[in-house]
Amino acid sequence: MAIEFNCPYCTAAIRVPDAYSGKRGSCPKCATKLLVPDVVPGGNKSQQAPPASSSSKEVPAPEPARGVTQPAAGTNESSAPESAPTPSASPVIGGLPVADFAPSEIPVFAAPPTKNTAVSKRLKKKTHRRKSQLLYSVGIPVICFLLFFGVIALVMTTQQPELKGTLRGTRAGSMLIPTRLFPVADLELDSDQRTRVESAFEADRESFVSSQMTCRIGLDAGNLTIDVSVGDGFFWFAVNPANDIVLSDWIRKNQTNLNADRLKRTIKTGTELCQDKLLKASGEPVVFEAEKYRDGFGLNTNVKAFGYVVEAIAGQRKSVCAYEDTNGTLYFALPADTKSFLLKGRLVGGISLFEGEYTVEVAGDQAVPLPAEDEPAPDAMEPDAMEPDAMEPDAMAEPMEPESTDEPEDGAMNSSGVMSNE
Repeated sequence: MAIEFNCPYCTAAIRVPDAYSGKRGSCPKCATKLLVPDVVPGGNKSQQAPPASSSSKEVPAPEPARGVTQPAAGTNESSAPESAPTPSASPVIGGLPVADFAPSEIPVFAAPPTKNTAVSKRLKKKTHRRKSQLLYSVGIPVICFLLFFGVIALVMTTQQPELKGTLRGTRAGSMLIPTRLFPVADLELDSDQRTRVESAFEADRESFVSSQMTCRIGLDAGNLTIDVSVGDGFFWFAVNPANDIVLSDWIRKNQTNLNADRLKRTIKTGTELCQDKLLKASGEPVVFEAEKYRDGFGLNTNVKAFGYVVEAIAGQRKSVCAYEDTNGTLYFALPADTKSFLLKGRLVGGISLFEGEYTVEVAGDQAVPLPAEDEPAPDAMEPDAMEPDAMEPDAMAEPMEPESTDEPEDGAMNSSGVMSNE
C-alpha cells in the first residue's frame, strides 16, 4: 500500500510507499521539509505529524532501518520519538534524509510564489504603470512640441522666397550698344596662336547674323571687338530687375559664382572660336556655329551675372540678353509690337541657373523716339549713317552753281566741284 497525505503548506497531494512511514522529506511542489505520517501496520492512516519548520537547520534523528520492529505499545519505549532512525541506504540531500518520491506517482508543480513575492510584483507593476503614465502624459507632449518647432525651423531655413512677379519694361529702339573689347591674351592660346589669330581677325572679321540681331567680331589693338546691332522689325526692350527686392537679393547673393561661371564659359568658347578661325585662315573649310559663338562668346562679354542666366520669351520667340549696363538694366531684341514678355532662366550647359519667372509689362510708345513721316526709322539705319562726315558725296545736295562769275563765291569749293561740309 501507499501512504497518501496532503502537504500542510501548499495542500499538494503526496503519495509515498509504506516504507517511508515516519520519514522526513521535501514536498515536491513547495520544497518544504515535512514528516511522512506514521502508519500503524494493518490499521488506518494516521494523521500527519506537525511539519518541521522550514527555517530549521537541525539535523533530524536518524530513521530506523527497514525491517526494524517498532516497539510495542505500553512499553518503556513508548515515549520514544515517532520517527525511527534513518537507514544508511536512504538518500540524503542537504543533510536531511529525503523520501524517495516516485515522479510517476507524485504530481509535480512549480513552486507557487510566496505572499511577499506576489506583493512585490504587484508593487513593481504599479510603479511601472505610473512611470508609463508619466511618460505618456509629459514626455510625448514635449517630444511633439520639439518636433513641431523643429519642422518650422527647417522650413524657415530651407524655404527660399518665391522668384515670381511683374516687372516694368520699356522700348529703347534708338539704343546703340557700345563696342565691347576682350583681350586675346585672356584666351587659352599660346603666343604663336595669338599672333596668327590677331592677323586673321584683323584681315577678316566674323559676323553672326540672325533676324533678331547681328553680332560682329573683329580685332583692335590686340583685343577682340564685339559689336551687336538689332535686326529689322525688332527693337531693344529694356528691363531693370532692381525694382524687385527679392530678385535683387537673389542677384546679390549669386553674382560672384555666376560671373565666375560666365567668364570660364566665355574663355572656353572664345578659344574654340579662335581655333576655328585659324583653321579657316589656313584654307580648311570651316562652318562656324553661329548661335554658339554669338551667345556663348559675343553676348556673354556684354552681360554680367543676371544677364548671363536669363532670356526673354515673347510668344514662341526666345531672345538671349544682348547687353547689361552698369545699372543692371538688361536689353533684349524682340519684335517691335511686343507688349509683354516673360523673363525666365536660360539653359546654360543644359541646365537652368535661374528658377524664377517674371512677367515684364512694356510701357507705352512714348519711350520710343518716333521719326518724321518722310524719314527712315533710326533702327533701319546703320550707326555710321547718322554721322555727317560718314555720308557719301552722292548723298549730299547737288553742286551749287554760282549765280554770276563776276561776284565772289559764298563758299569754298573742292576740286570736284562739291561744297565742303566744313
